[in-house]
Amino acid sequence: MTKTITQAKTIGEQLNNIRSSIAQVVTASASSSQAFSAVSAQITNTDQLVSQIKSVMEEQQEGSQQITEALHSMNGSMEEMAIGAKKINETGTLLSSISEQVKDSIVTIGNQIDQFHV
Repeated sequence: MTKTITQAKTIGEQLNNIRSSIAQVVTASASSSQAFSAVSAQITNTDQLVSQIKSVMEEQQEGSQQITEALHSMNGSMEEMAIGAKKINETGTLLSSISEQVKDSIVTIGNQIDQFHV
């Protein structure tokens, strides 16, 4: 009978050890679950931040593209203005030359009229 009591005591101790181990596993599982939940929340938050950064970068790229297109347009306009200014300058030079010819013609005509009056 002492052997049975000893065995029962040993079994009781082992059951207590198993119960204690199960309690530790449950506690560890709860801690792990909380840690995984926290990590999951951080991953979700990071994913949202990455999405926002991507969106902002796409907007910035679009803005840069519009600026580049505007600069190309301005460059073309400036080239057209330079060509127009050159044509205006050439026309001014031509008008100046014609004006000199008209002036010379008027002087010549005036001289010829003066010869008739004398």
